[in-house]
Amino acid sequence: MSSRKAWEVAWRRERYAGAPGRYVDAEPVRARLARWEAAHVPRRALARGTGLSTTAIKDILEGRHDHVQRRTAQRVATLSLSRVYGDQARGHVPRIGAVRRVEALMAMGWTHDAMAAAGAPGT
Repeated sequence: MSSRKAWEVAWRRERYAGAPGRYVDAEPVRARLARWEAAHVPRRALARGTGLSTTAIKDILEGRHDHVQRRTAQRVATLSLSRVYGDQARGHVPRIGAVRRVEALMAMGWTHDAMAAAGAPGT
């Protein structure tokens, strides 16, 4: 029996037994991932936290899938900051705070050279 045929047989058995479908609408998953991305969480960190590939995260965010596996939806629904950043090496600090501070200084008129001079040792 081919793997495709085995999959179809298993799918039919699940349907007849009244099991929920394997696939669910991708829109709630896409919206949740978009909120994480809007908070400047990198796609690689999202992939690590959910156990999905970076390509899968990208495809969901870019709308390439109308449906996702139920298991994928559950992984994204239970995503938390501790799962996103918990497995990283000790001493890692997310860059978001530093990036925002540099952007704020640049908005106030500071140049890169001025920030580098202000941060240099002995000044």
